Amino acid sequence: MAEYGKYAPDYRERQRSLRKAKRALDLHPKVAEYRLAETQLQGILDEIIIKIAATFSEDVIVETGNPFFEKKSGCGGGCSHG
Repeated sequence: MAEYGKYAPDYRERQRSLRKAKRALDLHPKVAEYRLAETQLQGILDEIIIKIAATFSEDVIVETGNPFFEKKSGCGGGCSHG
């Protein structure tokens, strides 16, 4: 399929099948539970690193990827000042 890309005869069917399988996986309770735990852990790690950065300087920018930690600045998104 790589040779033809989206021009392969069964491209749409394969893409549809893949999206359907991914959705089923995403909705599985264990996968959803894992992703929630992963997000919560990342939030804790973001808080820790921001506190560590702030001990050095309030001007240190920490990229968190979490809009909760964003401050009004020129970061654009996903970064925070200590």
